[in-house]
Amino acid sequence: MEIKQLTLQNKETIIGFALGLLVALLSTTLLLRFYAGGRFWELFLYPAEWPIMGAVLSLGSLPNLGLFFYFLKRNKESRAKGVLTAVVFAATIVLLIKLSSF
Repeated sequence: MEIKQLTLQNKETIIGFALGLLVALLSTTLLLRFYAGGRFWELFLYPAEWPIMGAVLSLGSLPNLGLFFYFLKRNKESRAKGVLTAVVFAATIVLLIKLSSF
């Protein structure tokens, strides 16, 4: 069995995925700090009491749109693909949160 080396394109996709997750995490944290005020840590201790958690996570992925178009403008299609993958990953997490709240 041969171990395949990561090609440059795969590395670029992984970089785009990591940047997409980082941007989503930072923007979600900023939104939660704004919304929760001084009760920031309560969001993580009692997430069922905050019904808009899924909406905030969705809005946190919105800045990835700018990152996606930035990479497309710079002809970094592999990184843009990674950012898009991060958005799909975040959407899956939001879907799981919404389904678990029923």
